[in-house]
Amino acid sequence: MLVSAEDTYNNSKLNYLKYLLFGAFVIGTLVVWILSFSLSRSALKPLYNFRKKIQEITDSNLKIRLSGEKREDEINTLANSFNQMMDRIDNAYERQKEFTGNASHELRTPIARIVAQLENQLNRDSLDPATRTNLESISEDTFQLSEMVSSLVALADINSRENSRSLMRLRLDELVFSSVADLSKTCPDFKLKFEIEQQPGNEHAPEIAGDETLMKIALRNLMKNAYNYSDNHTVDCLIRRENGQLQLLICNKGEIPDVENTTTLFTTFYRGSNTAGVSGSGIGLSIVKRVMDFHNATVFFKVIPPDTNQVLIVFDIA
Repeated sequence: MLVSAEDTYNNSKLNYLKYLLFGAFVIGTLVVWILSFSLSRSALKPLYNFRKKIQEITDSNLKIRLSGEKREDEINTLANSFNQMMDRIDNAYERQKEFTGNASHELRTPIARIVAQLENQLNRDSLDPATRTNLESISEDTFQLSEMVSSLVALADINSRENSRSLMRLRLDELVFSSVADLSKTCPDFKLKFEIEQQPGNEHAPEIAGDETLMKIALRNLMKNAYNYSDNHTVDCLIRRENGQLQLLICNKGEIPDVENTTTLFTTFYRGSNTAGVSGSGIGLSIVKRVMDFHNATVFFKVIPPDTNQVLIVFDIA
């Protein structure tokens, strides 16, 4: 005969203990995870603040420094070391800007004298053909050097204005006409086709907030580039509003550059494949890029086959 019995009382106690242990494990795990997360977040908070500060540092704002905690630990040491590094970088950058500006301004005077003396020599009727040819070649090289120095002066001017921005309301069409008038003095065969595209119900003047001197420098460079690389010395210019933006398009018909990434055209001293036979320094478009960055505008270069070069500048005015 087999006799069996079930200890229901102790079984219920075991089940209760099982659930109790499982609940304690889950709750303990959550508590440990929350405490670990809080402690790690608190410990890493200075690094998070450092990251936010570092992201604010740009080439025009090198004065930002990390604020260390009043404690002697590795994070405070890291902040002090980073601040010392930024001090050295800032000093070197300021010395470089100062040298570029001073050297460029000092070079303008002797170059202007050389140009004047060459013009006086070329005006003499007694020059033999060989000498005249040599002097004309020297004059062209000197003129190119003068343009390069003027471009460096413009870059130094942009650097000096970045720390003290003074913007005013400017009409974009008037800036274009003023730049064309200046360019026509040295390029009398320059021709401009200008148009303002007005949308129905939008009769606002094409105004931007900008620095007049810098904008004229940028537009003169763009107009001169379009003129130099145009087959007929004609530049098409269009101003239009689109999606809360003011757009300026400058186009010319001519040989297009063979380049995969057109943003490289705005790199200092870079010259495209279509520059053969055209004098230049490769600084013009980089100056344009710097000026547009100064105005928080965007500049694009677009090739429209078969023979159209287009520069698009977009100003946010909304």
